[in-house]
Order: sequence, then C-alpha cells, then structure tokens
Amino acid sequence: MAGDVIKLSVEYCRQAKPEVVIPEEKVTQATKDSVKWMVKIDNQEERLVINDEVIKGGRISLEVLEKWAGKEITIMPYLVTVSKKKAVTIIVKKVFPMLILQGKRRKGMNRSNSETAADLLYGDYTMDESGFNKLKQQLISIFVSEKKKKQEDAEKYADQRINKVRSFARKSDDNLFKIFNNEIEWYSMGKLEDVAHKMVAKMKANKGGEFSDAVLTGKVKEHDSSKSFINHVKKAIIEYLSKNKGRFENLNITDGSTGVLYQYLLDHGVQTPTFNDKISGLGITIHDVWAYQVFITDYAINGNNFTAKLEFIYWDHFGLDYPDIVNYDNDIFYSWFVLQHFKNYQPFITKIIINETCNGTF
Repeated sequence: MAGDVIKLSVEYCRQAKPEVVIPEEKVTQATKDSVKWMVKIDNQEERLVINDEVIKGGRISLEVLEKWAGKEITIMPYLVTVSKKKAVTIIVKKVFPMLILQGKRRKGMNRSNSETAADLLYGDYTMDESGFNKLKQQLISIFVSEKKKKQEDAEKYADQRINKVRSFARKSDDNLFKIFNNEIEWYSMGKLEDVAHKMVAKMKANKGGEFSDAVLTGKVKEHDSSKSFINHVKKAIIEYLSKNKGRFENLNITDGSTGVLYQYLLDHGVQTPTFNDKISGLGITIHDVWAYQVFITDYAINGNNFTAKLEFIYWDHFGLDYPDIVNYDNDIFYSWFVLQHFKNYQPFITKIIINETCNGTF
C-alpha cells in the first residue's frame, strides 16, 4: 500500500543465448551506478522519479507513492534498452479513506451490537390488548428498575401511560402526524425548525434509510460538544503521527475494533457529542451521537511536516423506544411512539459528515 517501502535489485547478465548471470562482485561500480529505472502506470512509461530525484543504481529502496494507490505498477531496470523480462509488477492497494477510529456502538445496532436498536424497531406492538399489555409490562420494569418506584406505584404510573397510548392509538395517522409536526415546533427554532419538519415528513414517507441535511450538519459542527470531541480526536492523531514519524499504517481498522486511538479518548475522559438543547432543535433532531467513525481521506508528508484530511461521521437514530414513554410524558412523544410502534411507520438513521484537517511535525 502507499507508504510501504520496497527494495529492488538487478541481476546482471552477459548477452548470450542462454544469458549468463554475472556475479555482482564482478560488475564495476560505474555499471551499477548507471542502472536506470522506468515505471509503467496505466500503460504510460516514464522515468522513475521520487521526490524530484531520478532513481538510479543496481539496488534501490523507495516508498510506494500515494498516486499509485489502486493501480498496477510495473518497475523496469535497464542500462540501454528497457526489457519487460526484467520487470517487477506490483498492485498497490488503495489506502484512503482509511478508518482509524470508531466508538464501541455501531449504527443501527443496540449497545451490545447483537441486534437492531430498540429505537429503530417499528410495528412491533399489535393494536390489541396483547400489544398494550406487552408495553405495560415493559413500562413497569423501567419504573421499578430505573425510577426506583415500588411495584404498586410502578403499575399505577404504567397504567397512566398506557391509557394515553390507547387514546393516541385511536387517532388517525394524519391527526398523529399533525400533532407531531405542531408539537415539534416547541422543541426547535429558525432553520432547525425547518429541518425538524423535514424529518417528520421523511418518517411519514415511511421509507426508512438515512437522512442528512446541510443545516443540521452545520449546527452540529458549531456546537461546543462537537468541537470539543473533534479537537480531542485531532490532538490524538497529531500526537500519534508525531511519535511515529508520520507513519499511519497501524491506525488502520479492518475489523470491528475501536482502533489504537480509542484508549487516548478514554484516558482523557472524552465523551461523544451530546446535544441537550431543549429549544434550539438539536435536542429533538439528534439529541446525541449514537455511533461515530473517523477516517483519514488524504495524507501528505513534506519533509518533517504532515497534513491529514479527516472525515468525521456521526450516526443517530430518529426513533423512540419504550423508555422514552417513561421519560417524556408529552403529546409529541405519544404520537411519535404510536406512529412508529403501533402504526408501522419506519424510523431512520441520521448521518452527519464533518470534514477537518490536522497538521503536525515529527
């Protein structure tokens, strides 16, 4: 891959049939120094030049260039005439974008990454006593385990919530979406109110999938919580690259692990971005980041200086699960919950992409 170092040497032969190999120690230094190299890229041949230096010599060591990524490269030594019989062909693996950091949670999955997140389920309650009782038992468990209510009180609170759910379940879909749209204006303002309406409309379209919006991305990027997270990640990357003389290969994540930089975030108490704003619109549209990934999309070294282009991806779920009925006793959440879980409207995943650059020296 780009950045790897390859070493090549030539075999010297006397022109004869068959060719006779000449031991290297019997070849003059002048001959060795006059060995030139050609490189073939995309069927175009050119002299092998690295960092503005024409490569010569019978033994060479060179770093695979980023511009070769994803291509078949043929390197050919010669004295007078280029011969493909002496060529070496390599296929350079494309490096970027390179995943270098991710949290423990994955988009669309629950905390243990074992199944679909509960807030992305839909149509999972039947519109009958069986469905209402299923929800009631779940609410009781939350009131007891998390709210520390006695069993008798937990049942009373659960019955209150279930009566409201029943009431909203009797409303038409259009009426529920009207409540959803009207009430969401209490939790958003300005351009983010428009974004909130777009998100309700996407849910009404009932196609699931992902949602991105430039206004939402801009507001998330400007938020102090996001700025702090990004700055900490950039600092971790700079420290790592400086310590490792600009080498980035070991940052590459090819499995489900969090990556070598994750420990830095733990050690420094870095939290994923959270948006608890109650009226700006961020609290209702995204609230917090469920999962994230960080990629290097481009990388350059100039002397002892390096520049890395980064892509931060935040994922969140625009959906509810039953603890939300316990925590938020408001019409908007009853209409939202009923639409999603009783009336089969699909929630979706919100995707935020933020591009950054970091620079450092080693």
